[in-house]
Amino acid sequence: MTSFAASPAVVDPAVADDADFEYRATQARVETASVAGQTLELTSYLSRYVRSRSIPFEAFGDGDLEVAAVLVATTPNVGVAGETVNPVAEMGHSDVAGMLDDRFDVISGDLEFDPDVDLDVDEDAGPQDERSVSVSAFDGEIEFATFDGVATVEDVGEVDVNVDVSRPDAGGDHVVVAGVYPAEGLVEAVFGDETDLGMGGLLGGDEGGDALAGEETDASSIDEMTGAINHGDDVAIDLEEKSEEGGGLWGGG
Repeated sequence: MTSFAASPAVVDPAVADDADFEYRATQARVETASVAGQTLELTSYLSRYVRSRSIPFEAFGDGDLEVAAVLVATTPNVGVAGETVNPVAEMGHSDVAGMLDDRFDVISGDLEFDPDVDLDVDEDAGPQDERSVSVSAFDGEIEFATFDGVATVEDVGEVDVNVDVSRPDAGGDHVVVAGVYPAEGLVEAVFGDETDLGMGGLLGGDEGGDALAGEETDASSIDEMTGAINHGDDVAIDLEEKSEEGGGLWGGG
């Protein structure tokens, strides 16, 4: 068996802290593939970040409400006998968005959102916006595409979200960067335009309403995190091993 490993990528801890994103470890995903009579072992890395707010949320108990996520994955760029081994090699933005739609629990590294979240991405409609972000670790700019999505939040309902995806190559690796965040202010996204924050009840009174009203996660938050990505074998990570039984990170296995 021949082994190939990507280099992990993480966001600079000081920048993640300033942006109010919590680092939830980096998972190592080991998958196997058979190509041209050879068995290959591929090691990918997935770093996960979540922005949470502590809110007295009486609808489903006091606790943290996750309001945004950033995922940074690296996987080896490998070819054998002229044949591409890694399916990520030929993925464009719509393919990555579709992968998130089909395999969000796997791609997000089983983040275990509380309350539970299911993600539906409208990749067939194409991106509704595109932009460039400078990333020094990738020696230049990378391209982001923003897709419409719907997050179904347990005990709350459907929330319109933006799903930002980028698929650059860097340092011998294929890279996937994704951000998920409300398409509008969190209060409006979750409760609609008619919400009266002073009525208490569902929002846990003025304190809960004020906490939600102050939450604005947008593309600039994703850009700030992305611009501070560090990539290489020497980056410091909190490593968490992950079994790939029943299917790999990218749909193989």
